[in-house]
Amino acid sequence: MKNKEILKRFKIARERANLTAEELSLKLGKKEDYIKRIENEELILRMPTLIDILKICNMPLEQFFYESIEQYDEDKVYLDKLHG
Repeated sequence: MKNKEILKRFKIARERANLTAEELSLKLGKKEDYIKRIENEELILRMPTLIDILKICNMPLEQFFYESIEQYDEDKVYLDKLHG
């Protein structure tokens, strides 16, 4: 997955959690502009930070890397029904 796609998904996860960039930065214990700097490609998003962010946003790692975040939601509902 290319960096642009990762950053796009990263922002989707933050928005789905109804967090501003500043709020997420503070929840991570970082300066207020930390997330904005990642989203603006001024900082590199490292995997441990991504994992921490996804935990805060309540997004499973498998959903983040699924073919489509939206498709994951639909597939998960279907698979949960199958597995009862």
